[in-house]
Amino acid sequence: MSIYAFGDMQLIPHLTQQALISTGIDLHHVPPKDNDDKDVSDYKIIGDIFNWTMTNPIPANIMVISGDKDYSVALHQLRLRRYNILLGVPLNGASPSLVIAGKQVWLWTSLLAGGNPLTKTAIAQLIK
Repeated sequence: MSIYAFGDMQLIPHLTQQALISTGIDLHHVPPKDNDDKDVSDYKIIGDIFNWTMTNPIPANIMVISGDKDYSVALHQLRLRRYNILLGVPLNGASPSLVIAGKQVWLWTSLLAGGNPLTKTAIAQLIK
């Protein structure tokens, strides 16, 4: 299993970063989104996901925890290639196009608590 965490690492204290790294989590710094480079972090994350697929052929699970529609196209492409796309999404603000890319979808709060994925009915309610 590989775990990659993406974010502005300047916001995470050094000791916390060391603790995460010691558990095997691979930290990747991406700049915060701003008006000039709003897509830089998305391109970095999508590129890293596709690089991961080069050494992890199907069948394989890819879990993405986000509500950002910018990952929708890439995840749909991977699902068409038969990767098992698992999503953890926020209750409010999850992009419908992202949600439907997932084979299984959890609300982030439920995922944290070890809950089950959403039912098809609950997914339909989420993407309304």
